[in-house]
Amino acid sequence: MARRHGAEAWRQLLDHVAEGVVLLDATDDHFTVLETNGRYQHLLSDPGRQLAGRPWREAFPAAEGQGILDIFRRVRDGGEPFAARDFVYRHLLPSRRALVEDGVSYWDWQCLPLRGEGGAVEQLLLIVTDVTERHRQERGRILNLQIVEQIPIGIAVLTGPRHAVTLANPRFAALLDVEPAALTDRPLVAALPEFAAADLAVVLDRVYRTGEPFAEDNFAFQSTATDEARFWNCAVIPLPGLPGGAGEVAGLMLMVADTTAHVRARRTVEELALAAQRRAGQLEAIIGSMIDGVFILDAQGLVLEANEAGMRLLGLSAAVRAERLSEYLLALHPSHGDGRPLEPGEDILAGVLAGRTLPDEQLLVGGADRPGGERVVSLSGAPVREANGRISGAVVLVRDITAQKRAEQEKDAFLSLISHEVKSPLTSIKGFSQLARRAAEQGQPGERIVRHLGVIEQQVGRIARLVSDLSDAARLQKGTLQQEPTDFDLVPLVQSAVEQQQVTTSSHTLRLELAEPSLPVHADPTRLEQVLTNLLTNAIKYSPNADQVTIRLDRQEGFAHLAVRDEGIGIPKAEQGQLFGRFYRAPNAANGGFGGLGLGLFITHELVTRNGGRIWVESEEDRGSTFHVTVPLAAGDVERGA
Repeated sequence: MARRHGAEAWRQLLDHVAEGVVLLDATDDHFTVLETNGRYQHLLSDPGRQLAGRPWREAFPAAEGQGILDIFRRVRDGGEPFAARDFVYRHLLPSRRALVEDGVSYWDWQCLPLRGEGGAVEQLLLIVTDVTERHRQERGRILNLQIVEQIPIGIAVLTGPRHAVTLANPRFAALLDVEPAALTDRPLVAALPEFAAADLAVVLDRVYRTGEPFAEDNFAFQSTATDEARFWNCAVIPLPGLPGGAGEVAGLMLMVADTTAHVRARRTVEELALAAQRRAGQLEAIIGSMIDGVFILDAQGLVLEANEAGMRLLGLSAAVRAERLSEYLLALHPSHGDGRPLEPGEDILAGVLAGRTLPDEQLLVGGADRPGGERVVSLSGAPVREANGRISGAVVLVRDITAQKRAEQEKDAFLSLISHEVKSPLTSIKGFSQLARRAAEQGQPGERIVRHLGVIEQQVGRIARLVSDLSDAARLQKGTLQQEPTDFDLVPLVQSAVEQQQVTTSSHTLRLELAEPSLPVHADPTRLEQVLTNLLTNAIKYSPNADQVTIRLDRQEGFAHLAVRDEGIGIPKAEQGQLFGRFYRAPNAANGGFGGLGLGLFITHELVTRNGGRIWVESEEDRGSTFHVTVPLAAGDVERGA
């Protein structure tokens, strides 16, 4: 009777325990269910289902069944209890799967060994608590915290009437220039003293008291650190209290984004816009007088306005149609500054209209077969924004930098040439001076020393000519080269120049043909002698395989006409238009090992034109060249010739 009463008491005890309890037989590997309370049975299936007397796997065919049996064996064999937190249990019975999310429950459970009289583990006591709801709440809180931390605006959760910070993401802490941990459990005004005197403190109190949310863009408050105004896009949302709190506000969520830089930039733009409006007339006059092209575009890239310089650079008429500037550029067949062609559909102005600055985009436009030839233009632009930040168009500057690029190329070529042209004679001078010194020390014949000194003198003369050409070119560029025109007879000057050059060469015969015994001209005789000397020197230099240079002097319609004909390497047709440019050398001359800076013909051209004459060339590659020079006849001789 006592045992029956004891079993009944045990059953009542099990039924009143809040946890699920199972008693298992541990004498074999089936772990037959001896007894369960209703709480445990409810965790797995319908309360009325009979479980006692059935093996564990048959009573509870869950996906984790085998793993649980392994735990039972370990507890039985080792005699040590087992405990697990948030143990995952997947339900297979439809009745239970419908009650939990994804058919999964989470348990905290313990497995305790019960020993018999002999000391061996004969039974296992399984105590289970369903913590599914707790697990999901914790997982939700962690997930929400991760989301909050990754949101790209500042977020803080404030609790209590003192608005203590219970949660702050890194972005919010960065706005206050502190670590998130330094904000926890501190009133917001302690972390940011500016709030104590700002309207935001009043806003927080009102939202906490009334439960009405608040939002405002560019909320202003004064920074105590810099004594400057700061601006936030700010929202305050009330957080409801716990269940049973009758709708009371438990806390506040403060969401902020620092717009200080944006507001200051916008104000700057507004101030500039007002100033620009006041000076609109002045700016229009300035833009109209600029040598750079100025184009004002709308948001689609259509040309709204353009100054005369811009129209001229792109070859547009005054009645320009409202087309895209990029289309006007495409009509010029542009390519990138390094020669790469534009990709199909590439719009170099798209970035400006998208809000980016175009600092300096260089384009090659036109071509040798087009009016004006190939040119290099530089494009720079910036978007035009309205007060609200919307892009309403762009301003684009177009500058012709052809001359600048050509000057850079000439400079590079000049530095390369001058290095070569000076280095070569200096090396020769050094070598022959050493030979002369050695010959003198060894008592060698004087004739050898004289030959060495002759080479040195020749190379010194070469350097002197280079220096003279550089000096003349510089003075011509500055306009300081002296000219002293006078009336004189050109025939004796030509005869003298030919005789002097004949002395310098033993490989060529200089043949002079005079149409008249006398030919008075009005020019600077020194400069004309320099012109003729340059032409004769070039004729000899660039005809190494010929043996004759022909010079002819005659009269042509009020001018003395001088022609210097050689039978040398000639000049390619494509290069003749650039022949008289500063530092220019035709490729066949540069590649053929002929020295020079490319200044002789430039100086010659300038001297001829400044004396009222003209110079041109007739040439075919590998068939020689003829340079023609005209200078005005003296006034009296012109009348006689007429």
